[in-house]
Amino acid sequence: MKLQVIIFIYLGGSILHFVKCYSSGNFDHIPVICQTMAVDHYNIQPQETEPPFKVDPDNITIGPEDVGKPIDVTLNADKDQTFKGFMLEARKPGDTTPQGIFVLTNPDLTRLQKCNGANGKAVTQTDNRKKTEIKVIWSASERGIYFFRATFVKDLNIFWLFKDVPSTTLAPPTTTTTIIISTSTSDVPSTTLAPPTTTTSIMISTSTSDVPSTTLAPPTTTTSIMISTSTSDVPSTTLAPPTTTTSIMISTSTSDSKPAPKEGLPELYLSQHLISYLSLVVCSPFLLKASVCVWMKVTSFLSLVFSLSAFILSVIHTKQVVGKILAGAAVSLNLGQTILIFFLCRPSHKLRTIFLWVLKVVAFINLCFTIAAIYFGLVELYSKNFCILPSILMGVYLACHLMSFAFFIYGNLKQKNQHQTASSRQICKASCWCSCLVIFSLMSIAFTIALELALFLCD
Repeated sequence: MKLQVIIFIYLGGSILHFVKCYSSGNFDHIPVICQTMAVDHYNIQPQETEPPFKVDPDNITIGPEDVGKPIDVTLNADKDQTFKGFMLEARKPGDTTPQGIFVLTNPDLTRLQKCNGANGKAVTQTDNRKKTEIKVIWSASERGIYFFRATFVKDLNIFWLFKDVPSTTLAPPTTTTTIIISTSTSDVPSTTLAPPTTTTSIMISTSTSDVPSTTLAPPTTTTSIMISTSTSDVPSTTLAPPTTTTSIMISTSTSDSKPAPKEGLPELYLSQHLISYLSLVVCSPFLLKASVCVWMKVTSFLSLVFSLSAFILSVIHTKQVVGKILAGAAVSLNLGQTILIFFLCRPSHKLRTIFLWVLKVVAFINLCFTIAAIYFGLVELYSKNFCILPSILMGVYLACHLMSFAFFIYGNLKQKNQHQTASSRQICKASCWCSCLVIFSLMSIAFTIALELALFLCD
């Protein structure tokens, strides 16, 4: 009897814990759920049929005047149908990132889901009670076309995944307005002379059509005016004056097609930072040795060029303020490092020593900011493509880089001990420092090439 009680408590506690984890709708510990909106119920497959639940509205177009305005979004179940769990998001065409911010109207049944570090990007249930209707409020942060998509769970074995979001969007309606003004004057033949008859007609027609568009085009307005005059003599038993008809047609059409802006180019941004980092690391052994040479000048200049290119790309193509700050700091430090390296050739011995220590400090801070910029880009790439290979390679690369410093310090000490018994040429041939430099440079180049390939394979 005691054994049965123990088994019941153990299994019951496990089951209750499982129910709590999944029925509460709290997926903050699973960030990938914001992109997949998947349901993991013992590998049970989702339903292929049309779900008996609807999201109202299905999609909405947000203009400049609608940004930030509250919009009601409702989840409805068909008659005699209920659902226990759900996940609601707003998405742009061709993008899996949740958009806008949700606000709850019934916290007893709904909760806000955190996505990409921001709360309110999605809405889920608080428990597994049966529900027929859920109402929330959503607002957009920028103009564009948004689709509301939801995953519905009826019970453990029956659930429906969200509908696919179309990759192309409908451009705003194109409006054409046509005004036709015609005037005709004619004398009606009669046995008695009737006064001239004048008829004036104005016709205004408007047509609206939705044109599919995937490119951003500025508003286009076309106005055309056509004036035509025709004169004809109408044969009659009595001579009538000529009939004159004048028509003016004014046509105006305006179209405005504007899809969502580009999100950014993390692959190119990272590529430029990686080459800048390569130039810095192959320059660092000479800094440890306090030896300024042409190779240091070349690598420092290359690092400055590629970090500047990464900064320009981040300013033009990305909206992330942190990425712009890191790239800007890396450019500034690269510029300072390059200036110090070129100035080291001029000062006296005392000033040269001071400049060299300042250069080492600036180079170390420059490496730190460049590494931070690279990892920020890797996080952005992972949130876009869920590709972790570049992050692993970069971690191994940094570990090898740190371990190499110990070999350089050992090689430098060994070279100083051998300096008294061998010529400089013999030292270079047998120097442990020189061997470490060659191996380290080849390793850095190999890691950079592997990272560049991994970036574009992930893309």
